[in-house]
Amino acid sequence: MGPIKEGVFEFTIPTAAPDVTQCKLEDLFDTSILYISISYKGEEFCRCGWYLRHGYPEGTNIPLGSAVQMDQLIRFIQEEATISHFDAAFDNSADPMARAAEQYPQHYGNQ
Repeated sequence: MGPIKEGVFEFTIPTAAPDVTQCKLEDLFDTSILYISISYKGEEFCRCGWYLRHGYPEGTNIPLGSAVQMDQLIRFIQEEATISHFDAAFDNSADPMARAAEQYPQHYGNQ
């Protein structure tokens, strides 16, 4: 197997959808995020994320204050992923966390 050629790669992650009946009622309609962290040799180099929320389809008439109609809930997922790229030195023995803190001090509390 040779080096991977530069380009677009697609993959499928087979998994069951989250069970909304397990969500706390007060959190059910909040916006959440689904994100995938991509690493190689223990070093993250890409992160993809999508915002999602649960709600009722447009036109659904559920009176305010009534019980949640779980069978009518649908999941709204952001169509385009938010993608972050990180510099990575896969063959460098430097500590990846130290390098990340240097590159992104606003995320690691360094001033």
